[in-house]
Amino acid sequence: MRAAAVMCQPVIALILFLALGYTQESAAQDFQGIDGPLGPRSSAISPRDFQDPANSQLRALDCSGAIPVMLGSEVSGSTVGLPAQQDEYGCGDEPETGPELVYSLELTEPAWLEITIESSADLDVILLNECNPDLGCLALGDVGVRSVRPVSGSYYIVVDGYAGAEDEFTLRVTELSEVEIPEHFCPPLFLKREYRETEWNSTTCGLTSDIDALLCSYSLTAGRESEPSIFGVEAGGTIRVTVTPTDADLAIYLINSCGVSSQCLAFADQGFAGEVEALEWVNPDLFARPVYLVVDTVGASDACGDFHILVQFDGIVPNGGSSWSALKSWFGSQGGEQ
Repeated sequence: MRAAAVMCQPVIALILFLALGYTQESAAQDFQGIDGPLGPRSSAISPRDFQDPANSQLRALDCSGAIPVMLGSEVSGSTVGLPAQQDEYGCGDEPETGPELVYSLELTEPAWLEITIESSADLDVILLNECNPDLGCLALGDVGVRSVRPVSGSYYIVVDGYAGAEDEFTLRVTELSEVEIPEHFCPPLFLKREYRETEWNSTTCGLTSDIDALLCSYSLTAGRESEPSIFGVEAGGTIRVTVTPTDADLAIYLINSCGVSSQCLAFADQGFAGEVEALEWVNPDLFARPVYLVVDTVGASDACGDFHILVQFDGIVPNGGSSWSALKSWFGSQGGEQ
């Protein structure tokens, strides 16, 4: 029995190692950095391999004097004259060569978390789940970070200066609630429906701006957005959306409905102005359901642009049969077509 126990020890260690690695990777997927109004910065520093000590310039981060903050806090601080101990972080490739100030946050209950910073200099926010700028780094944002689902646990919030910046700042730690999308924004279900691969040209110009940000978004889409298009997605089916803009910086939302039950299902804003955006969503339900597709514009409230959109499916809902009946039943439950 002793030999068996000894043989089990490496296996248990391997299982624990894999489990811990999976936990950290999953935790990092819970957060997104929030870009500034000009979109993501292009850094002069290339992405680094943080697993290779020869390529890493990471130094020890001192969290011993971390300042406690609570959900709902708004605190004033300054990095002027403080030591610059940390120049880079494992979840970003920005040159964070300015002084830094560390805060601590304890979430005992799950919450939609947003941390934002306001400053006249280029200060960034870095979120860690341990005092390790490499392995503990969850997200780095130009104006803040946001969770993409409710989170809990212990965190460190680091305010650091991009390219040596230092300044006074205001830090806000906020619990978000989903923004209610106005009922009038979603057209009646029977007016516009598609259930198979389709593509068309459209624009966000000349339209209104009803959505600036939802819980699933990680950039500010204050510009004008397209009229929603409705698609049916089969149980377990996948919808893929590709948007090719002419010149504007566009983003894609997929929402379940409008009004009090509105919820953001997926979001995409990875490219710069004129670059392609792509989104994919899998219907996790055991029944077919409709979704609303919205193309929005990143930038100021009057920002807009033309685009080409392609929508594809794995698991097409046909215009007949049991899947279509199930979808019509779902429509009916939402107050649409019977």
